[in-house]
Amino acid sequence: MKFIFFRHGETDSNVKNIMQGAGMDTPLNANGIQQAKELAEKAKNLGLEKIYSSTLTRAIQTGTLVAAACGLDVEPIGGIEEFHYGDVEGMYVPDAIKQFGIDKVLFNETDPELYDQHLPGGETINQCIARVVSVLQKIKKENEGKCDCIGIISHGAVMCILYYYFFKIHHPIANCEWFETEM
Repeated sequence: MKFIFFRHGETDSNVKNIMQGAGMDTPLNANGIQQAKELAEKAKNLGLEKIYSSTLTRAIQTGTLVAAACGLDVEPIGGIEEFHYGDVEGMYVPDAIKQFGIDKVLFNETDPELYDQHLPGGETINQCIARVVSVLQKIKKENEGKCDCIGIISHGAVMCILYYYFFKIHHPIANCEWFETEM
C-alpha cells in the first residue's frame, strides 16, 4: 500500500522560529493557505483514495484543501500529530537551544544513541516512532483491499523522523513538501 506523507502549510510560528509541537494548535497563515492550495492542485494527480490528517488545526486545514481537490474528505486521526516537545513548546528556538542545548532541541534522527533523549515533559524519538508507526499500521489494516494510495497530512519533525525511518537519509521537510513510501 502506498502512503504519501504531506507536511502542513506555513504558520506564524514557523515564520517566527518558535518551537511548535503537538502542544501548540496554531492555524495556517495566509501564505500557508496559499501553499496548501498549490499542494492541493498537485495532489489531484497522485491517485489518493483516502486522506487522514493529524488532529491539529494546521494539518486539518491543509488536509481539507487537499481532500477537496481530490474529491475526498479528510479524516482527522490521533497519533500522527507533531513531535511532543514538552516544556520548550512556544519558546523561540535560540532561547530553547540556550536553555537546553542544541542536541536536545534540534534532535538528530540519524543518531540512534539519541533516540531515548527527551526534553522535560517531551517524548523521545523512539516514542514518536512507536506512536506514529502504530497508527500507520492501523490505517493500513483498516484499508487493506479497499484502497491502494493513502494520504497522511502531518508535521515537519514527525515527517523528518519518518523519512529517516523509511529511507535512512536525513531530509528536513519544508511546508507542503511530500514524500511517498510503500508499507
